[in-house]
Amino acid sequence: INILKKEKSKYENINILKRKRVSMKIDLIIKEELIKAINYKNPILYIPGLLSFPKDEKYTLLKGKFKHVICAIYPAKPERAYETVEKYIQQLINSGRKPILFGFSFGGKLALLFAKKYKLPVISINPDIFYLANSKSLIGKKIYDFTTKSKYQVVPEDLTFSAEKCVTKLINNGYIDNSFCIFNLNDELVDIKRVRKEVQINLTSFVSFRSGKHNCNNFREKFEDVINGFYTILKI
Repeated sequence: INILKKEKSKYENINILKRKRVSMKIDLIIKEELIKAINYKNPILYIPGLLSFPKDEKYTLLKGKFKHVICAIYPAKPERAYETVEKYIQQLINSGRKPILFGFSFGGKLALLFAKKYKLPVISINPDIFYLANSKSLIGKKIYDFTTKSKYQVVPEDLTFSAEKCVTKLINNGYIDNSFCIFNLNDELVDIKRVRKEVQINLTSFVSFRSGKHNCNNFREKFEDVINGFYTILKI
């Protein structure tokens, strides 16, 4: 029995050390990104999708148009992703900045949530409001984690977290000031028609189109809509 207790204690200590190392690594990633926003009062915080490469074409196009763009690189586990993105936002606000949130898919959902919570302007593309919460087929799926450079396996608790923490809050949160959404009604992954029906009443403005797929492989063609979105929410 004592040997089993020692082994259990050893295993728990190893896990604690692993979590500490990962946490320190995430803090370093956040610090490196936030340094890029040091000279800007209203940096754009790009929040990519859960299955997306962080600095994808959407980030690249944004960076080409606006110099003050930083990317929220976060863990693959949804709960940790939520906490990490919030940490980016809190640190920006605490340093006297008011970020503009720009999110896609899972990142679009987080962008809307935190825009409401912190009263920030937001642009969201194809927000994944229900997909992660309802897709049991995702359980067991391995997602690449860009913070640890390893794969994370989705567990049932991830779906529960998304349903309780994200979906319920977003649907019941009410009107979101300075908000703009872009909905692709041809989305093959997310039920965008349902998403639009549930959230459009809470938005300042939105546009819909039918072209391409969920990952916005035609994002370059729709970039003008994004720019118009910035004009809408910033009233410039």
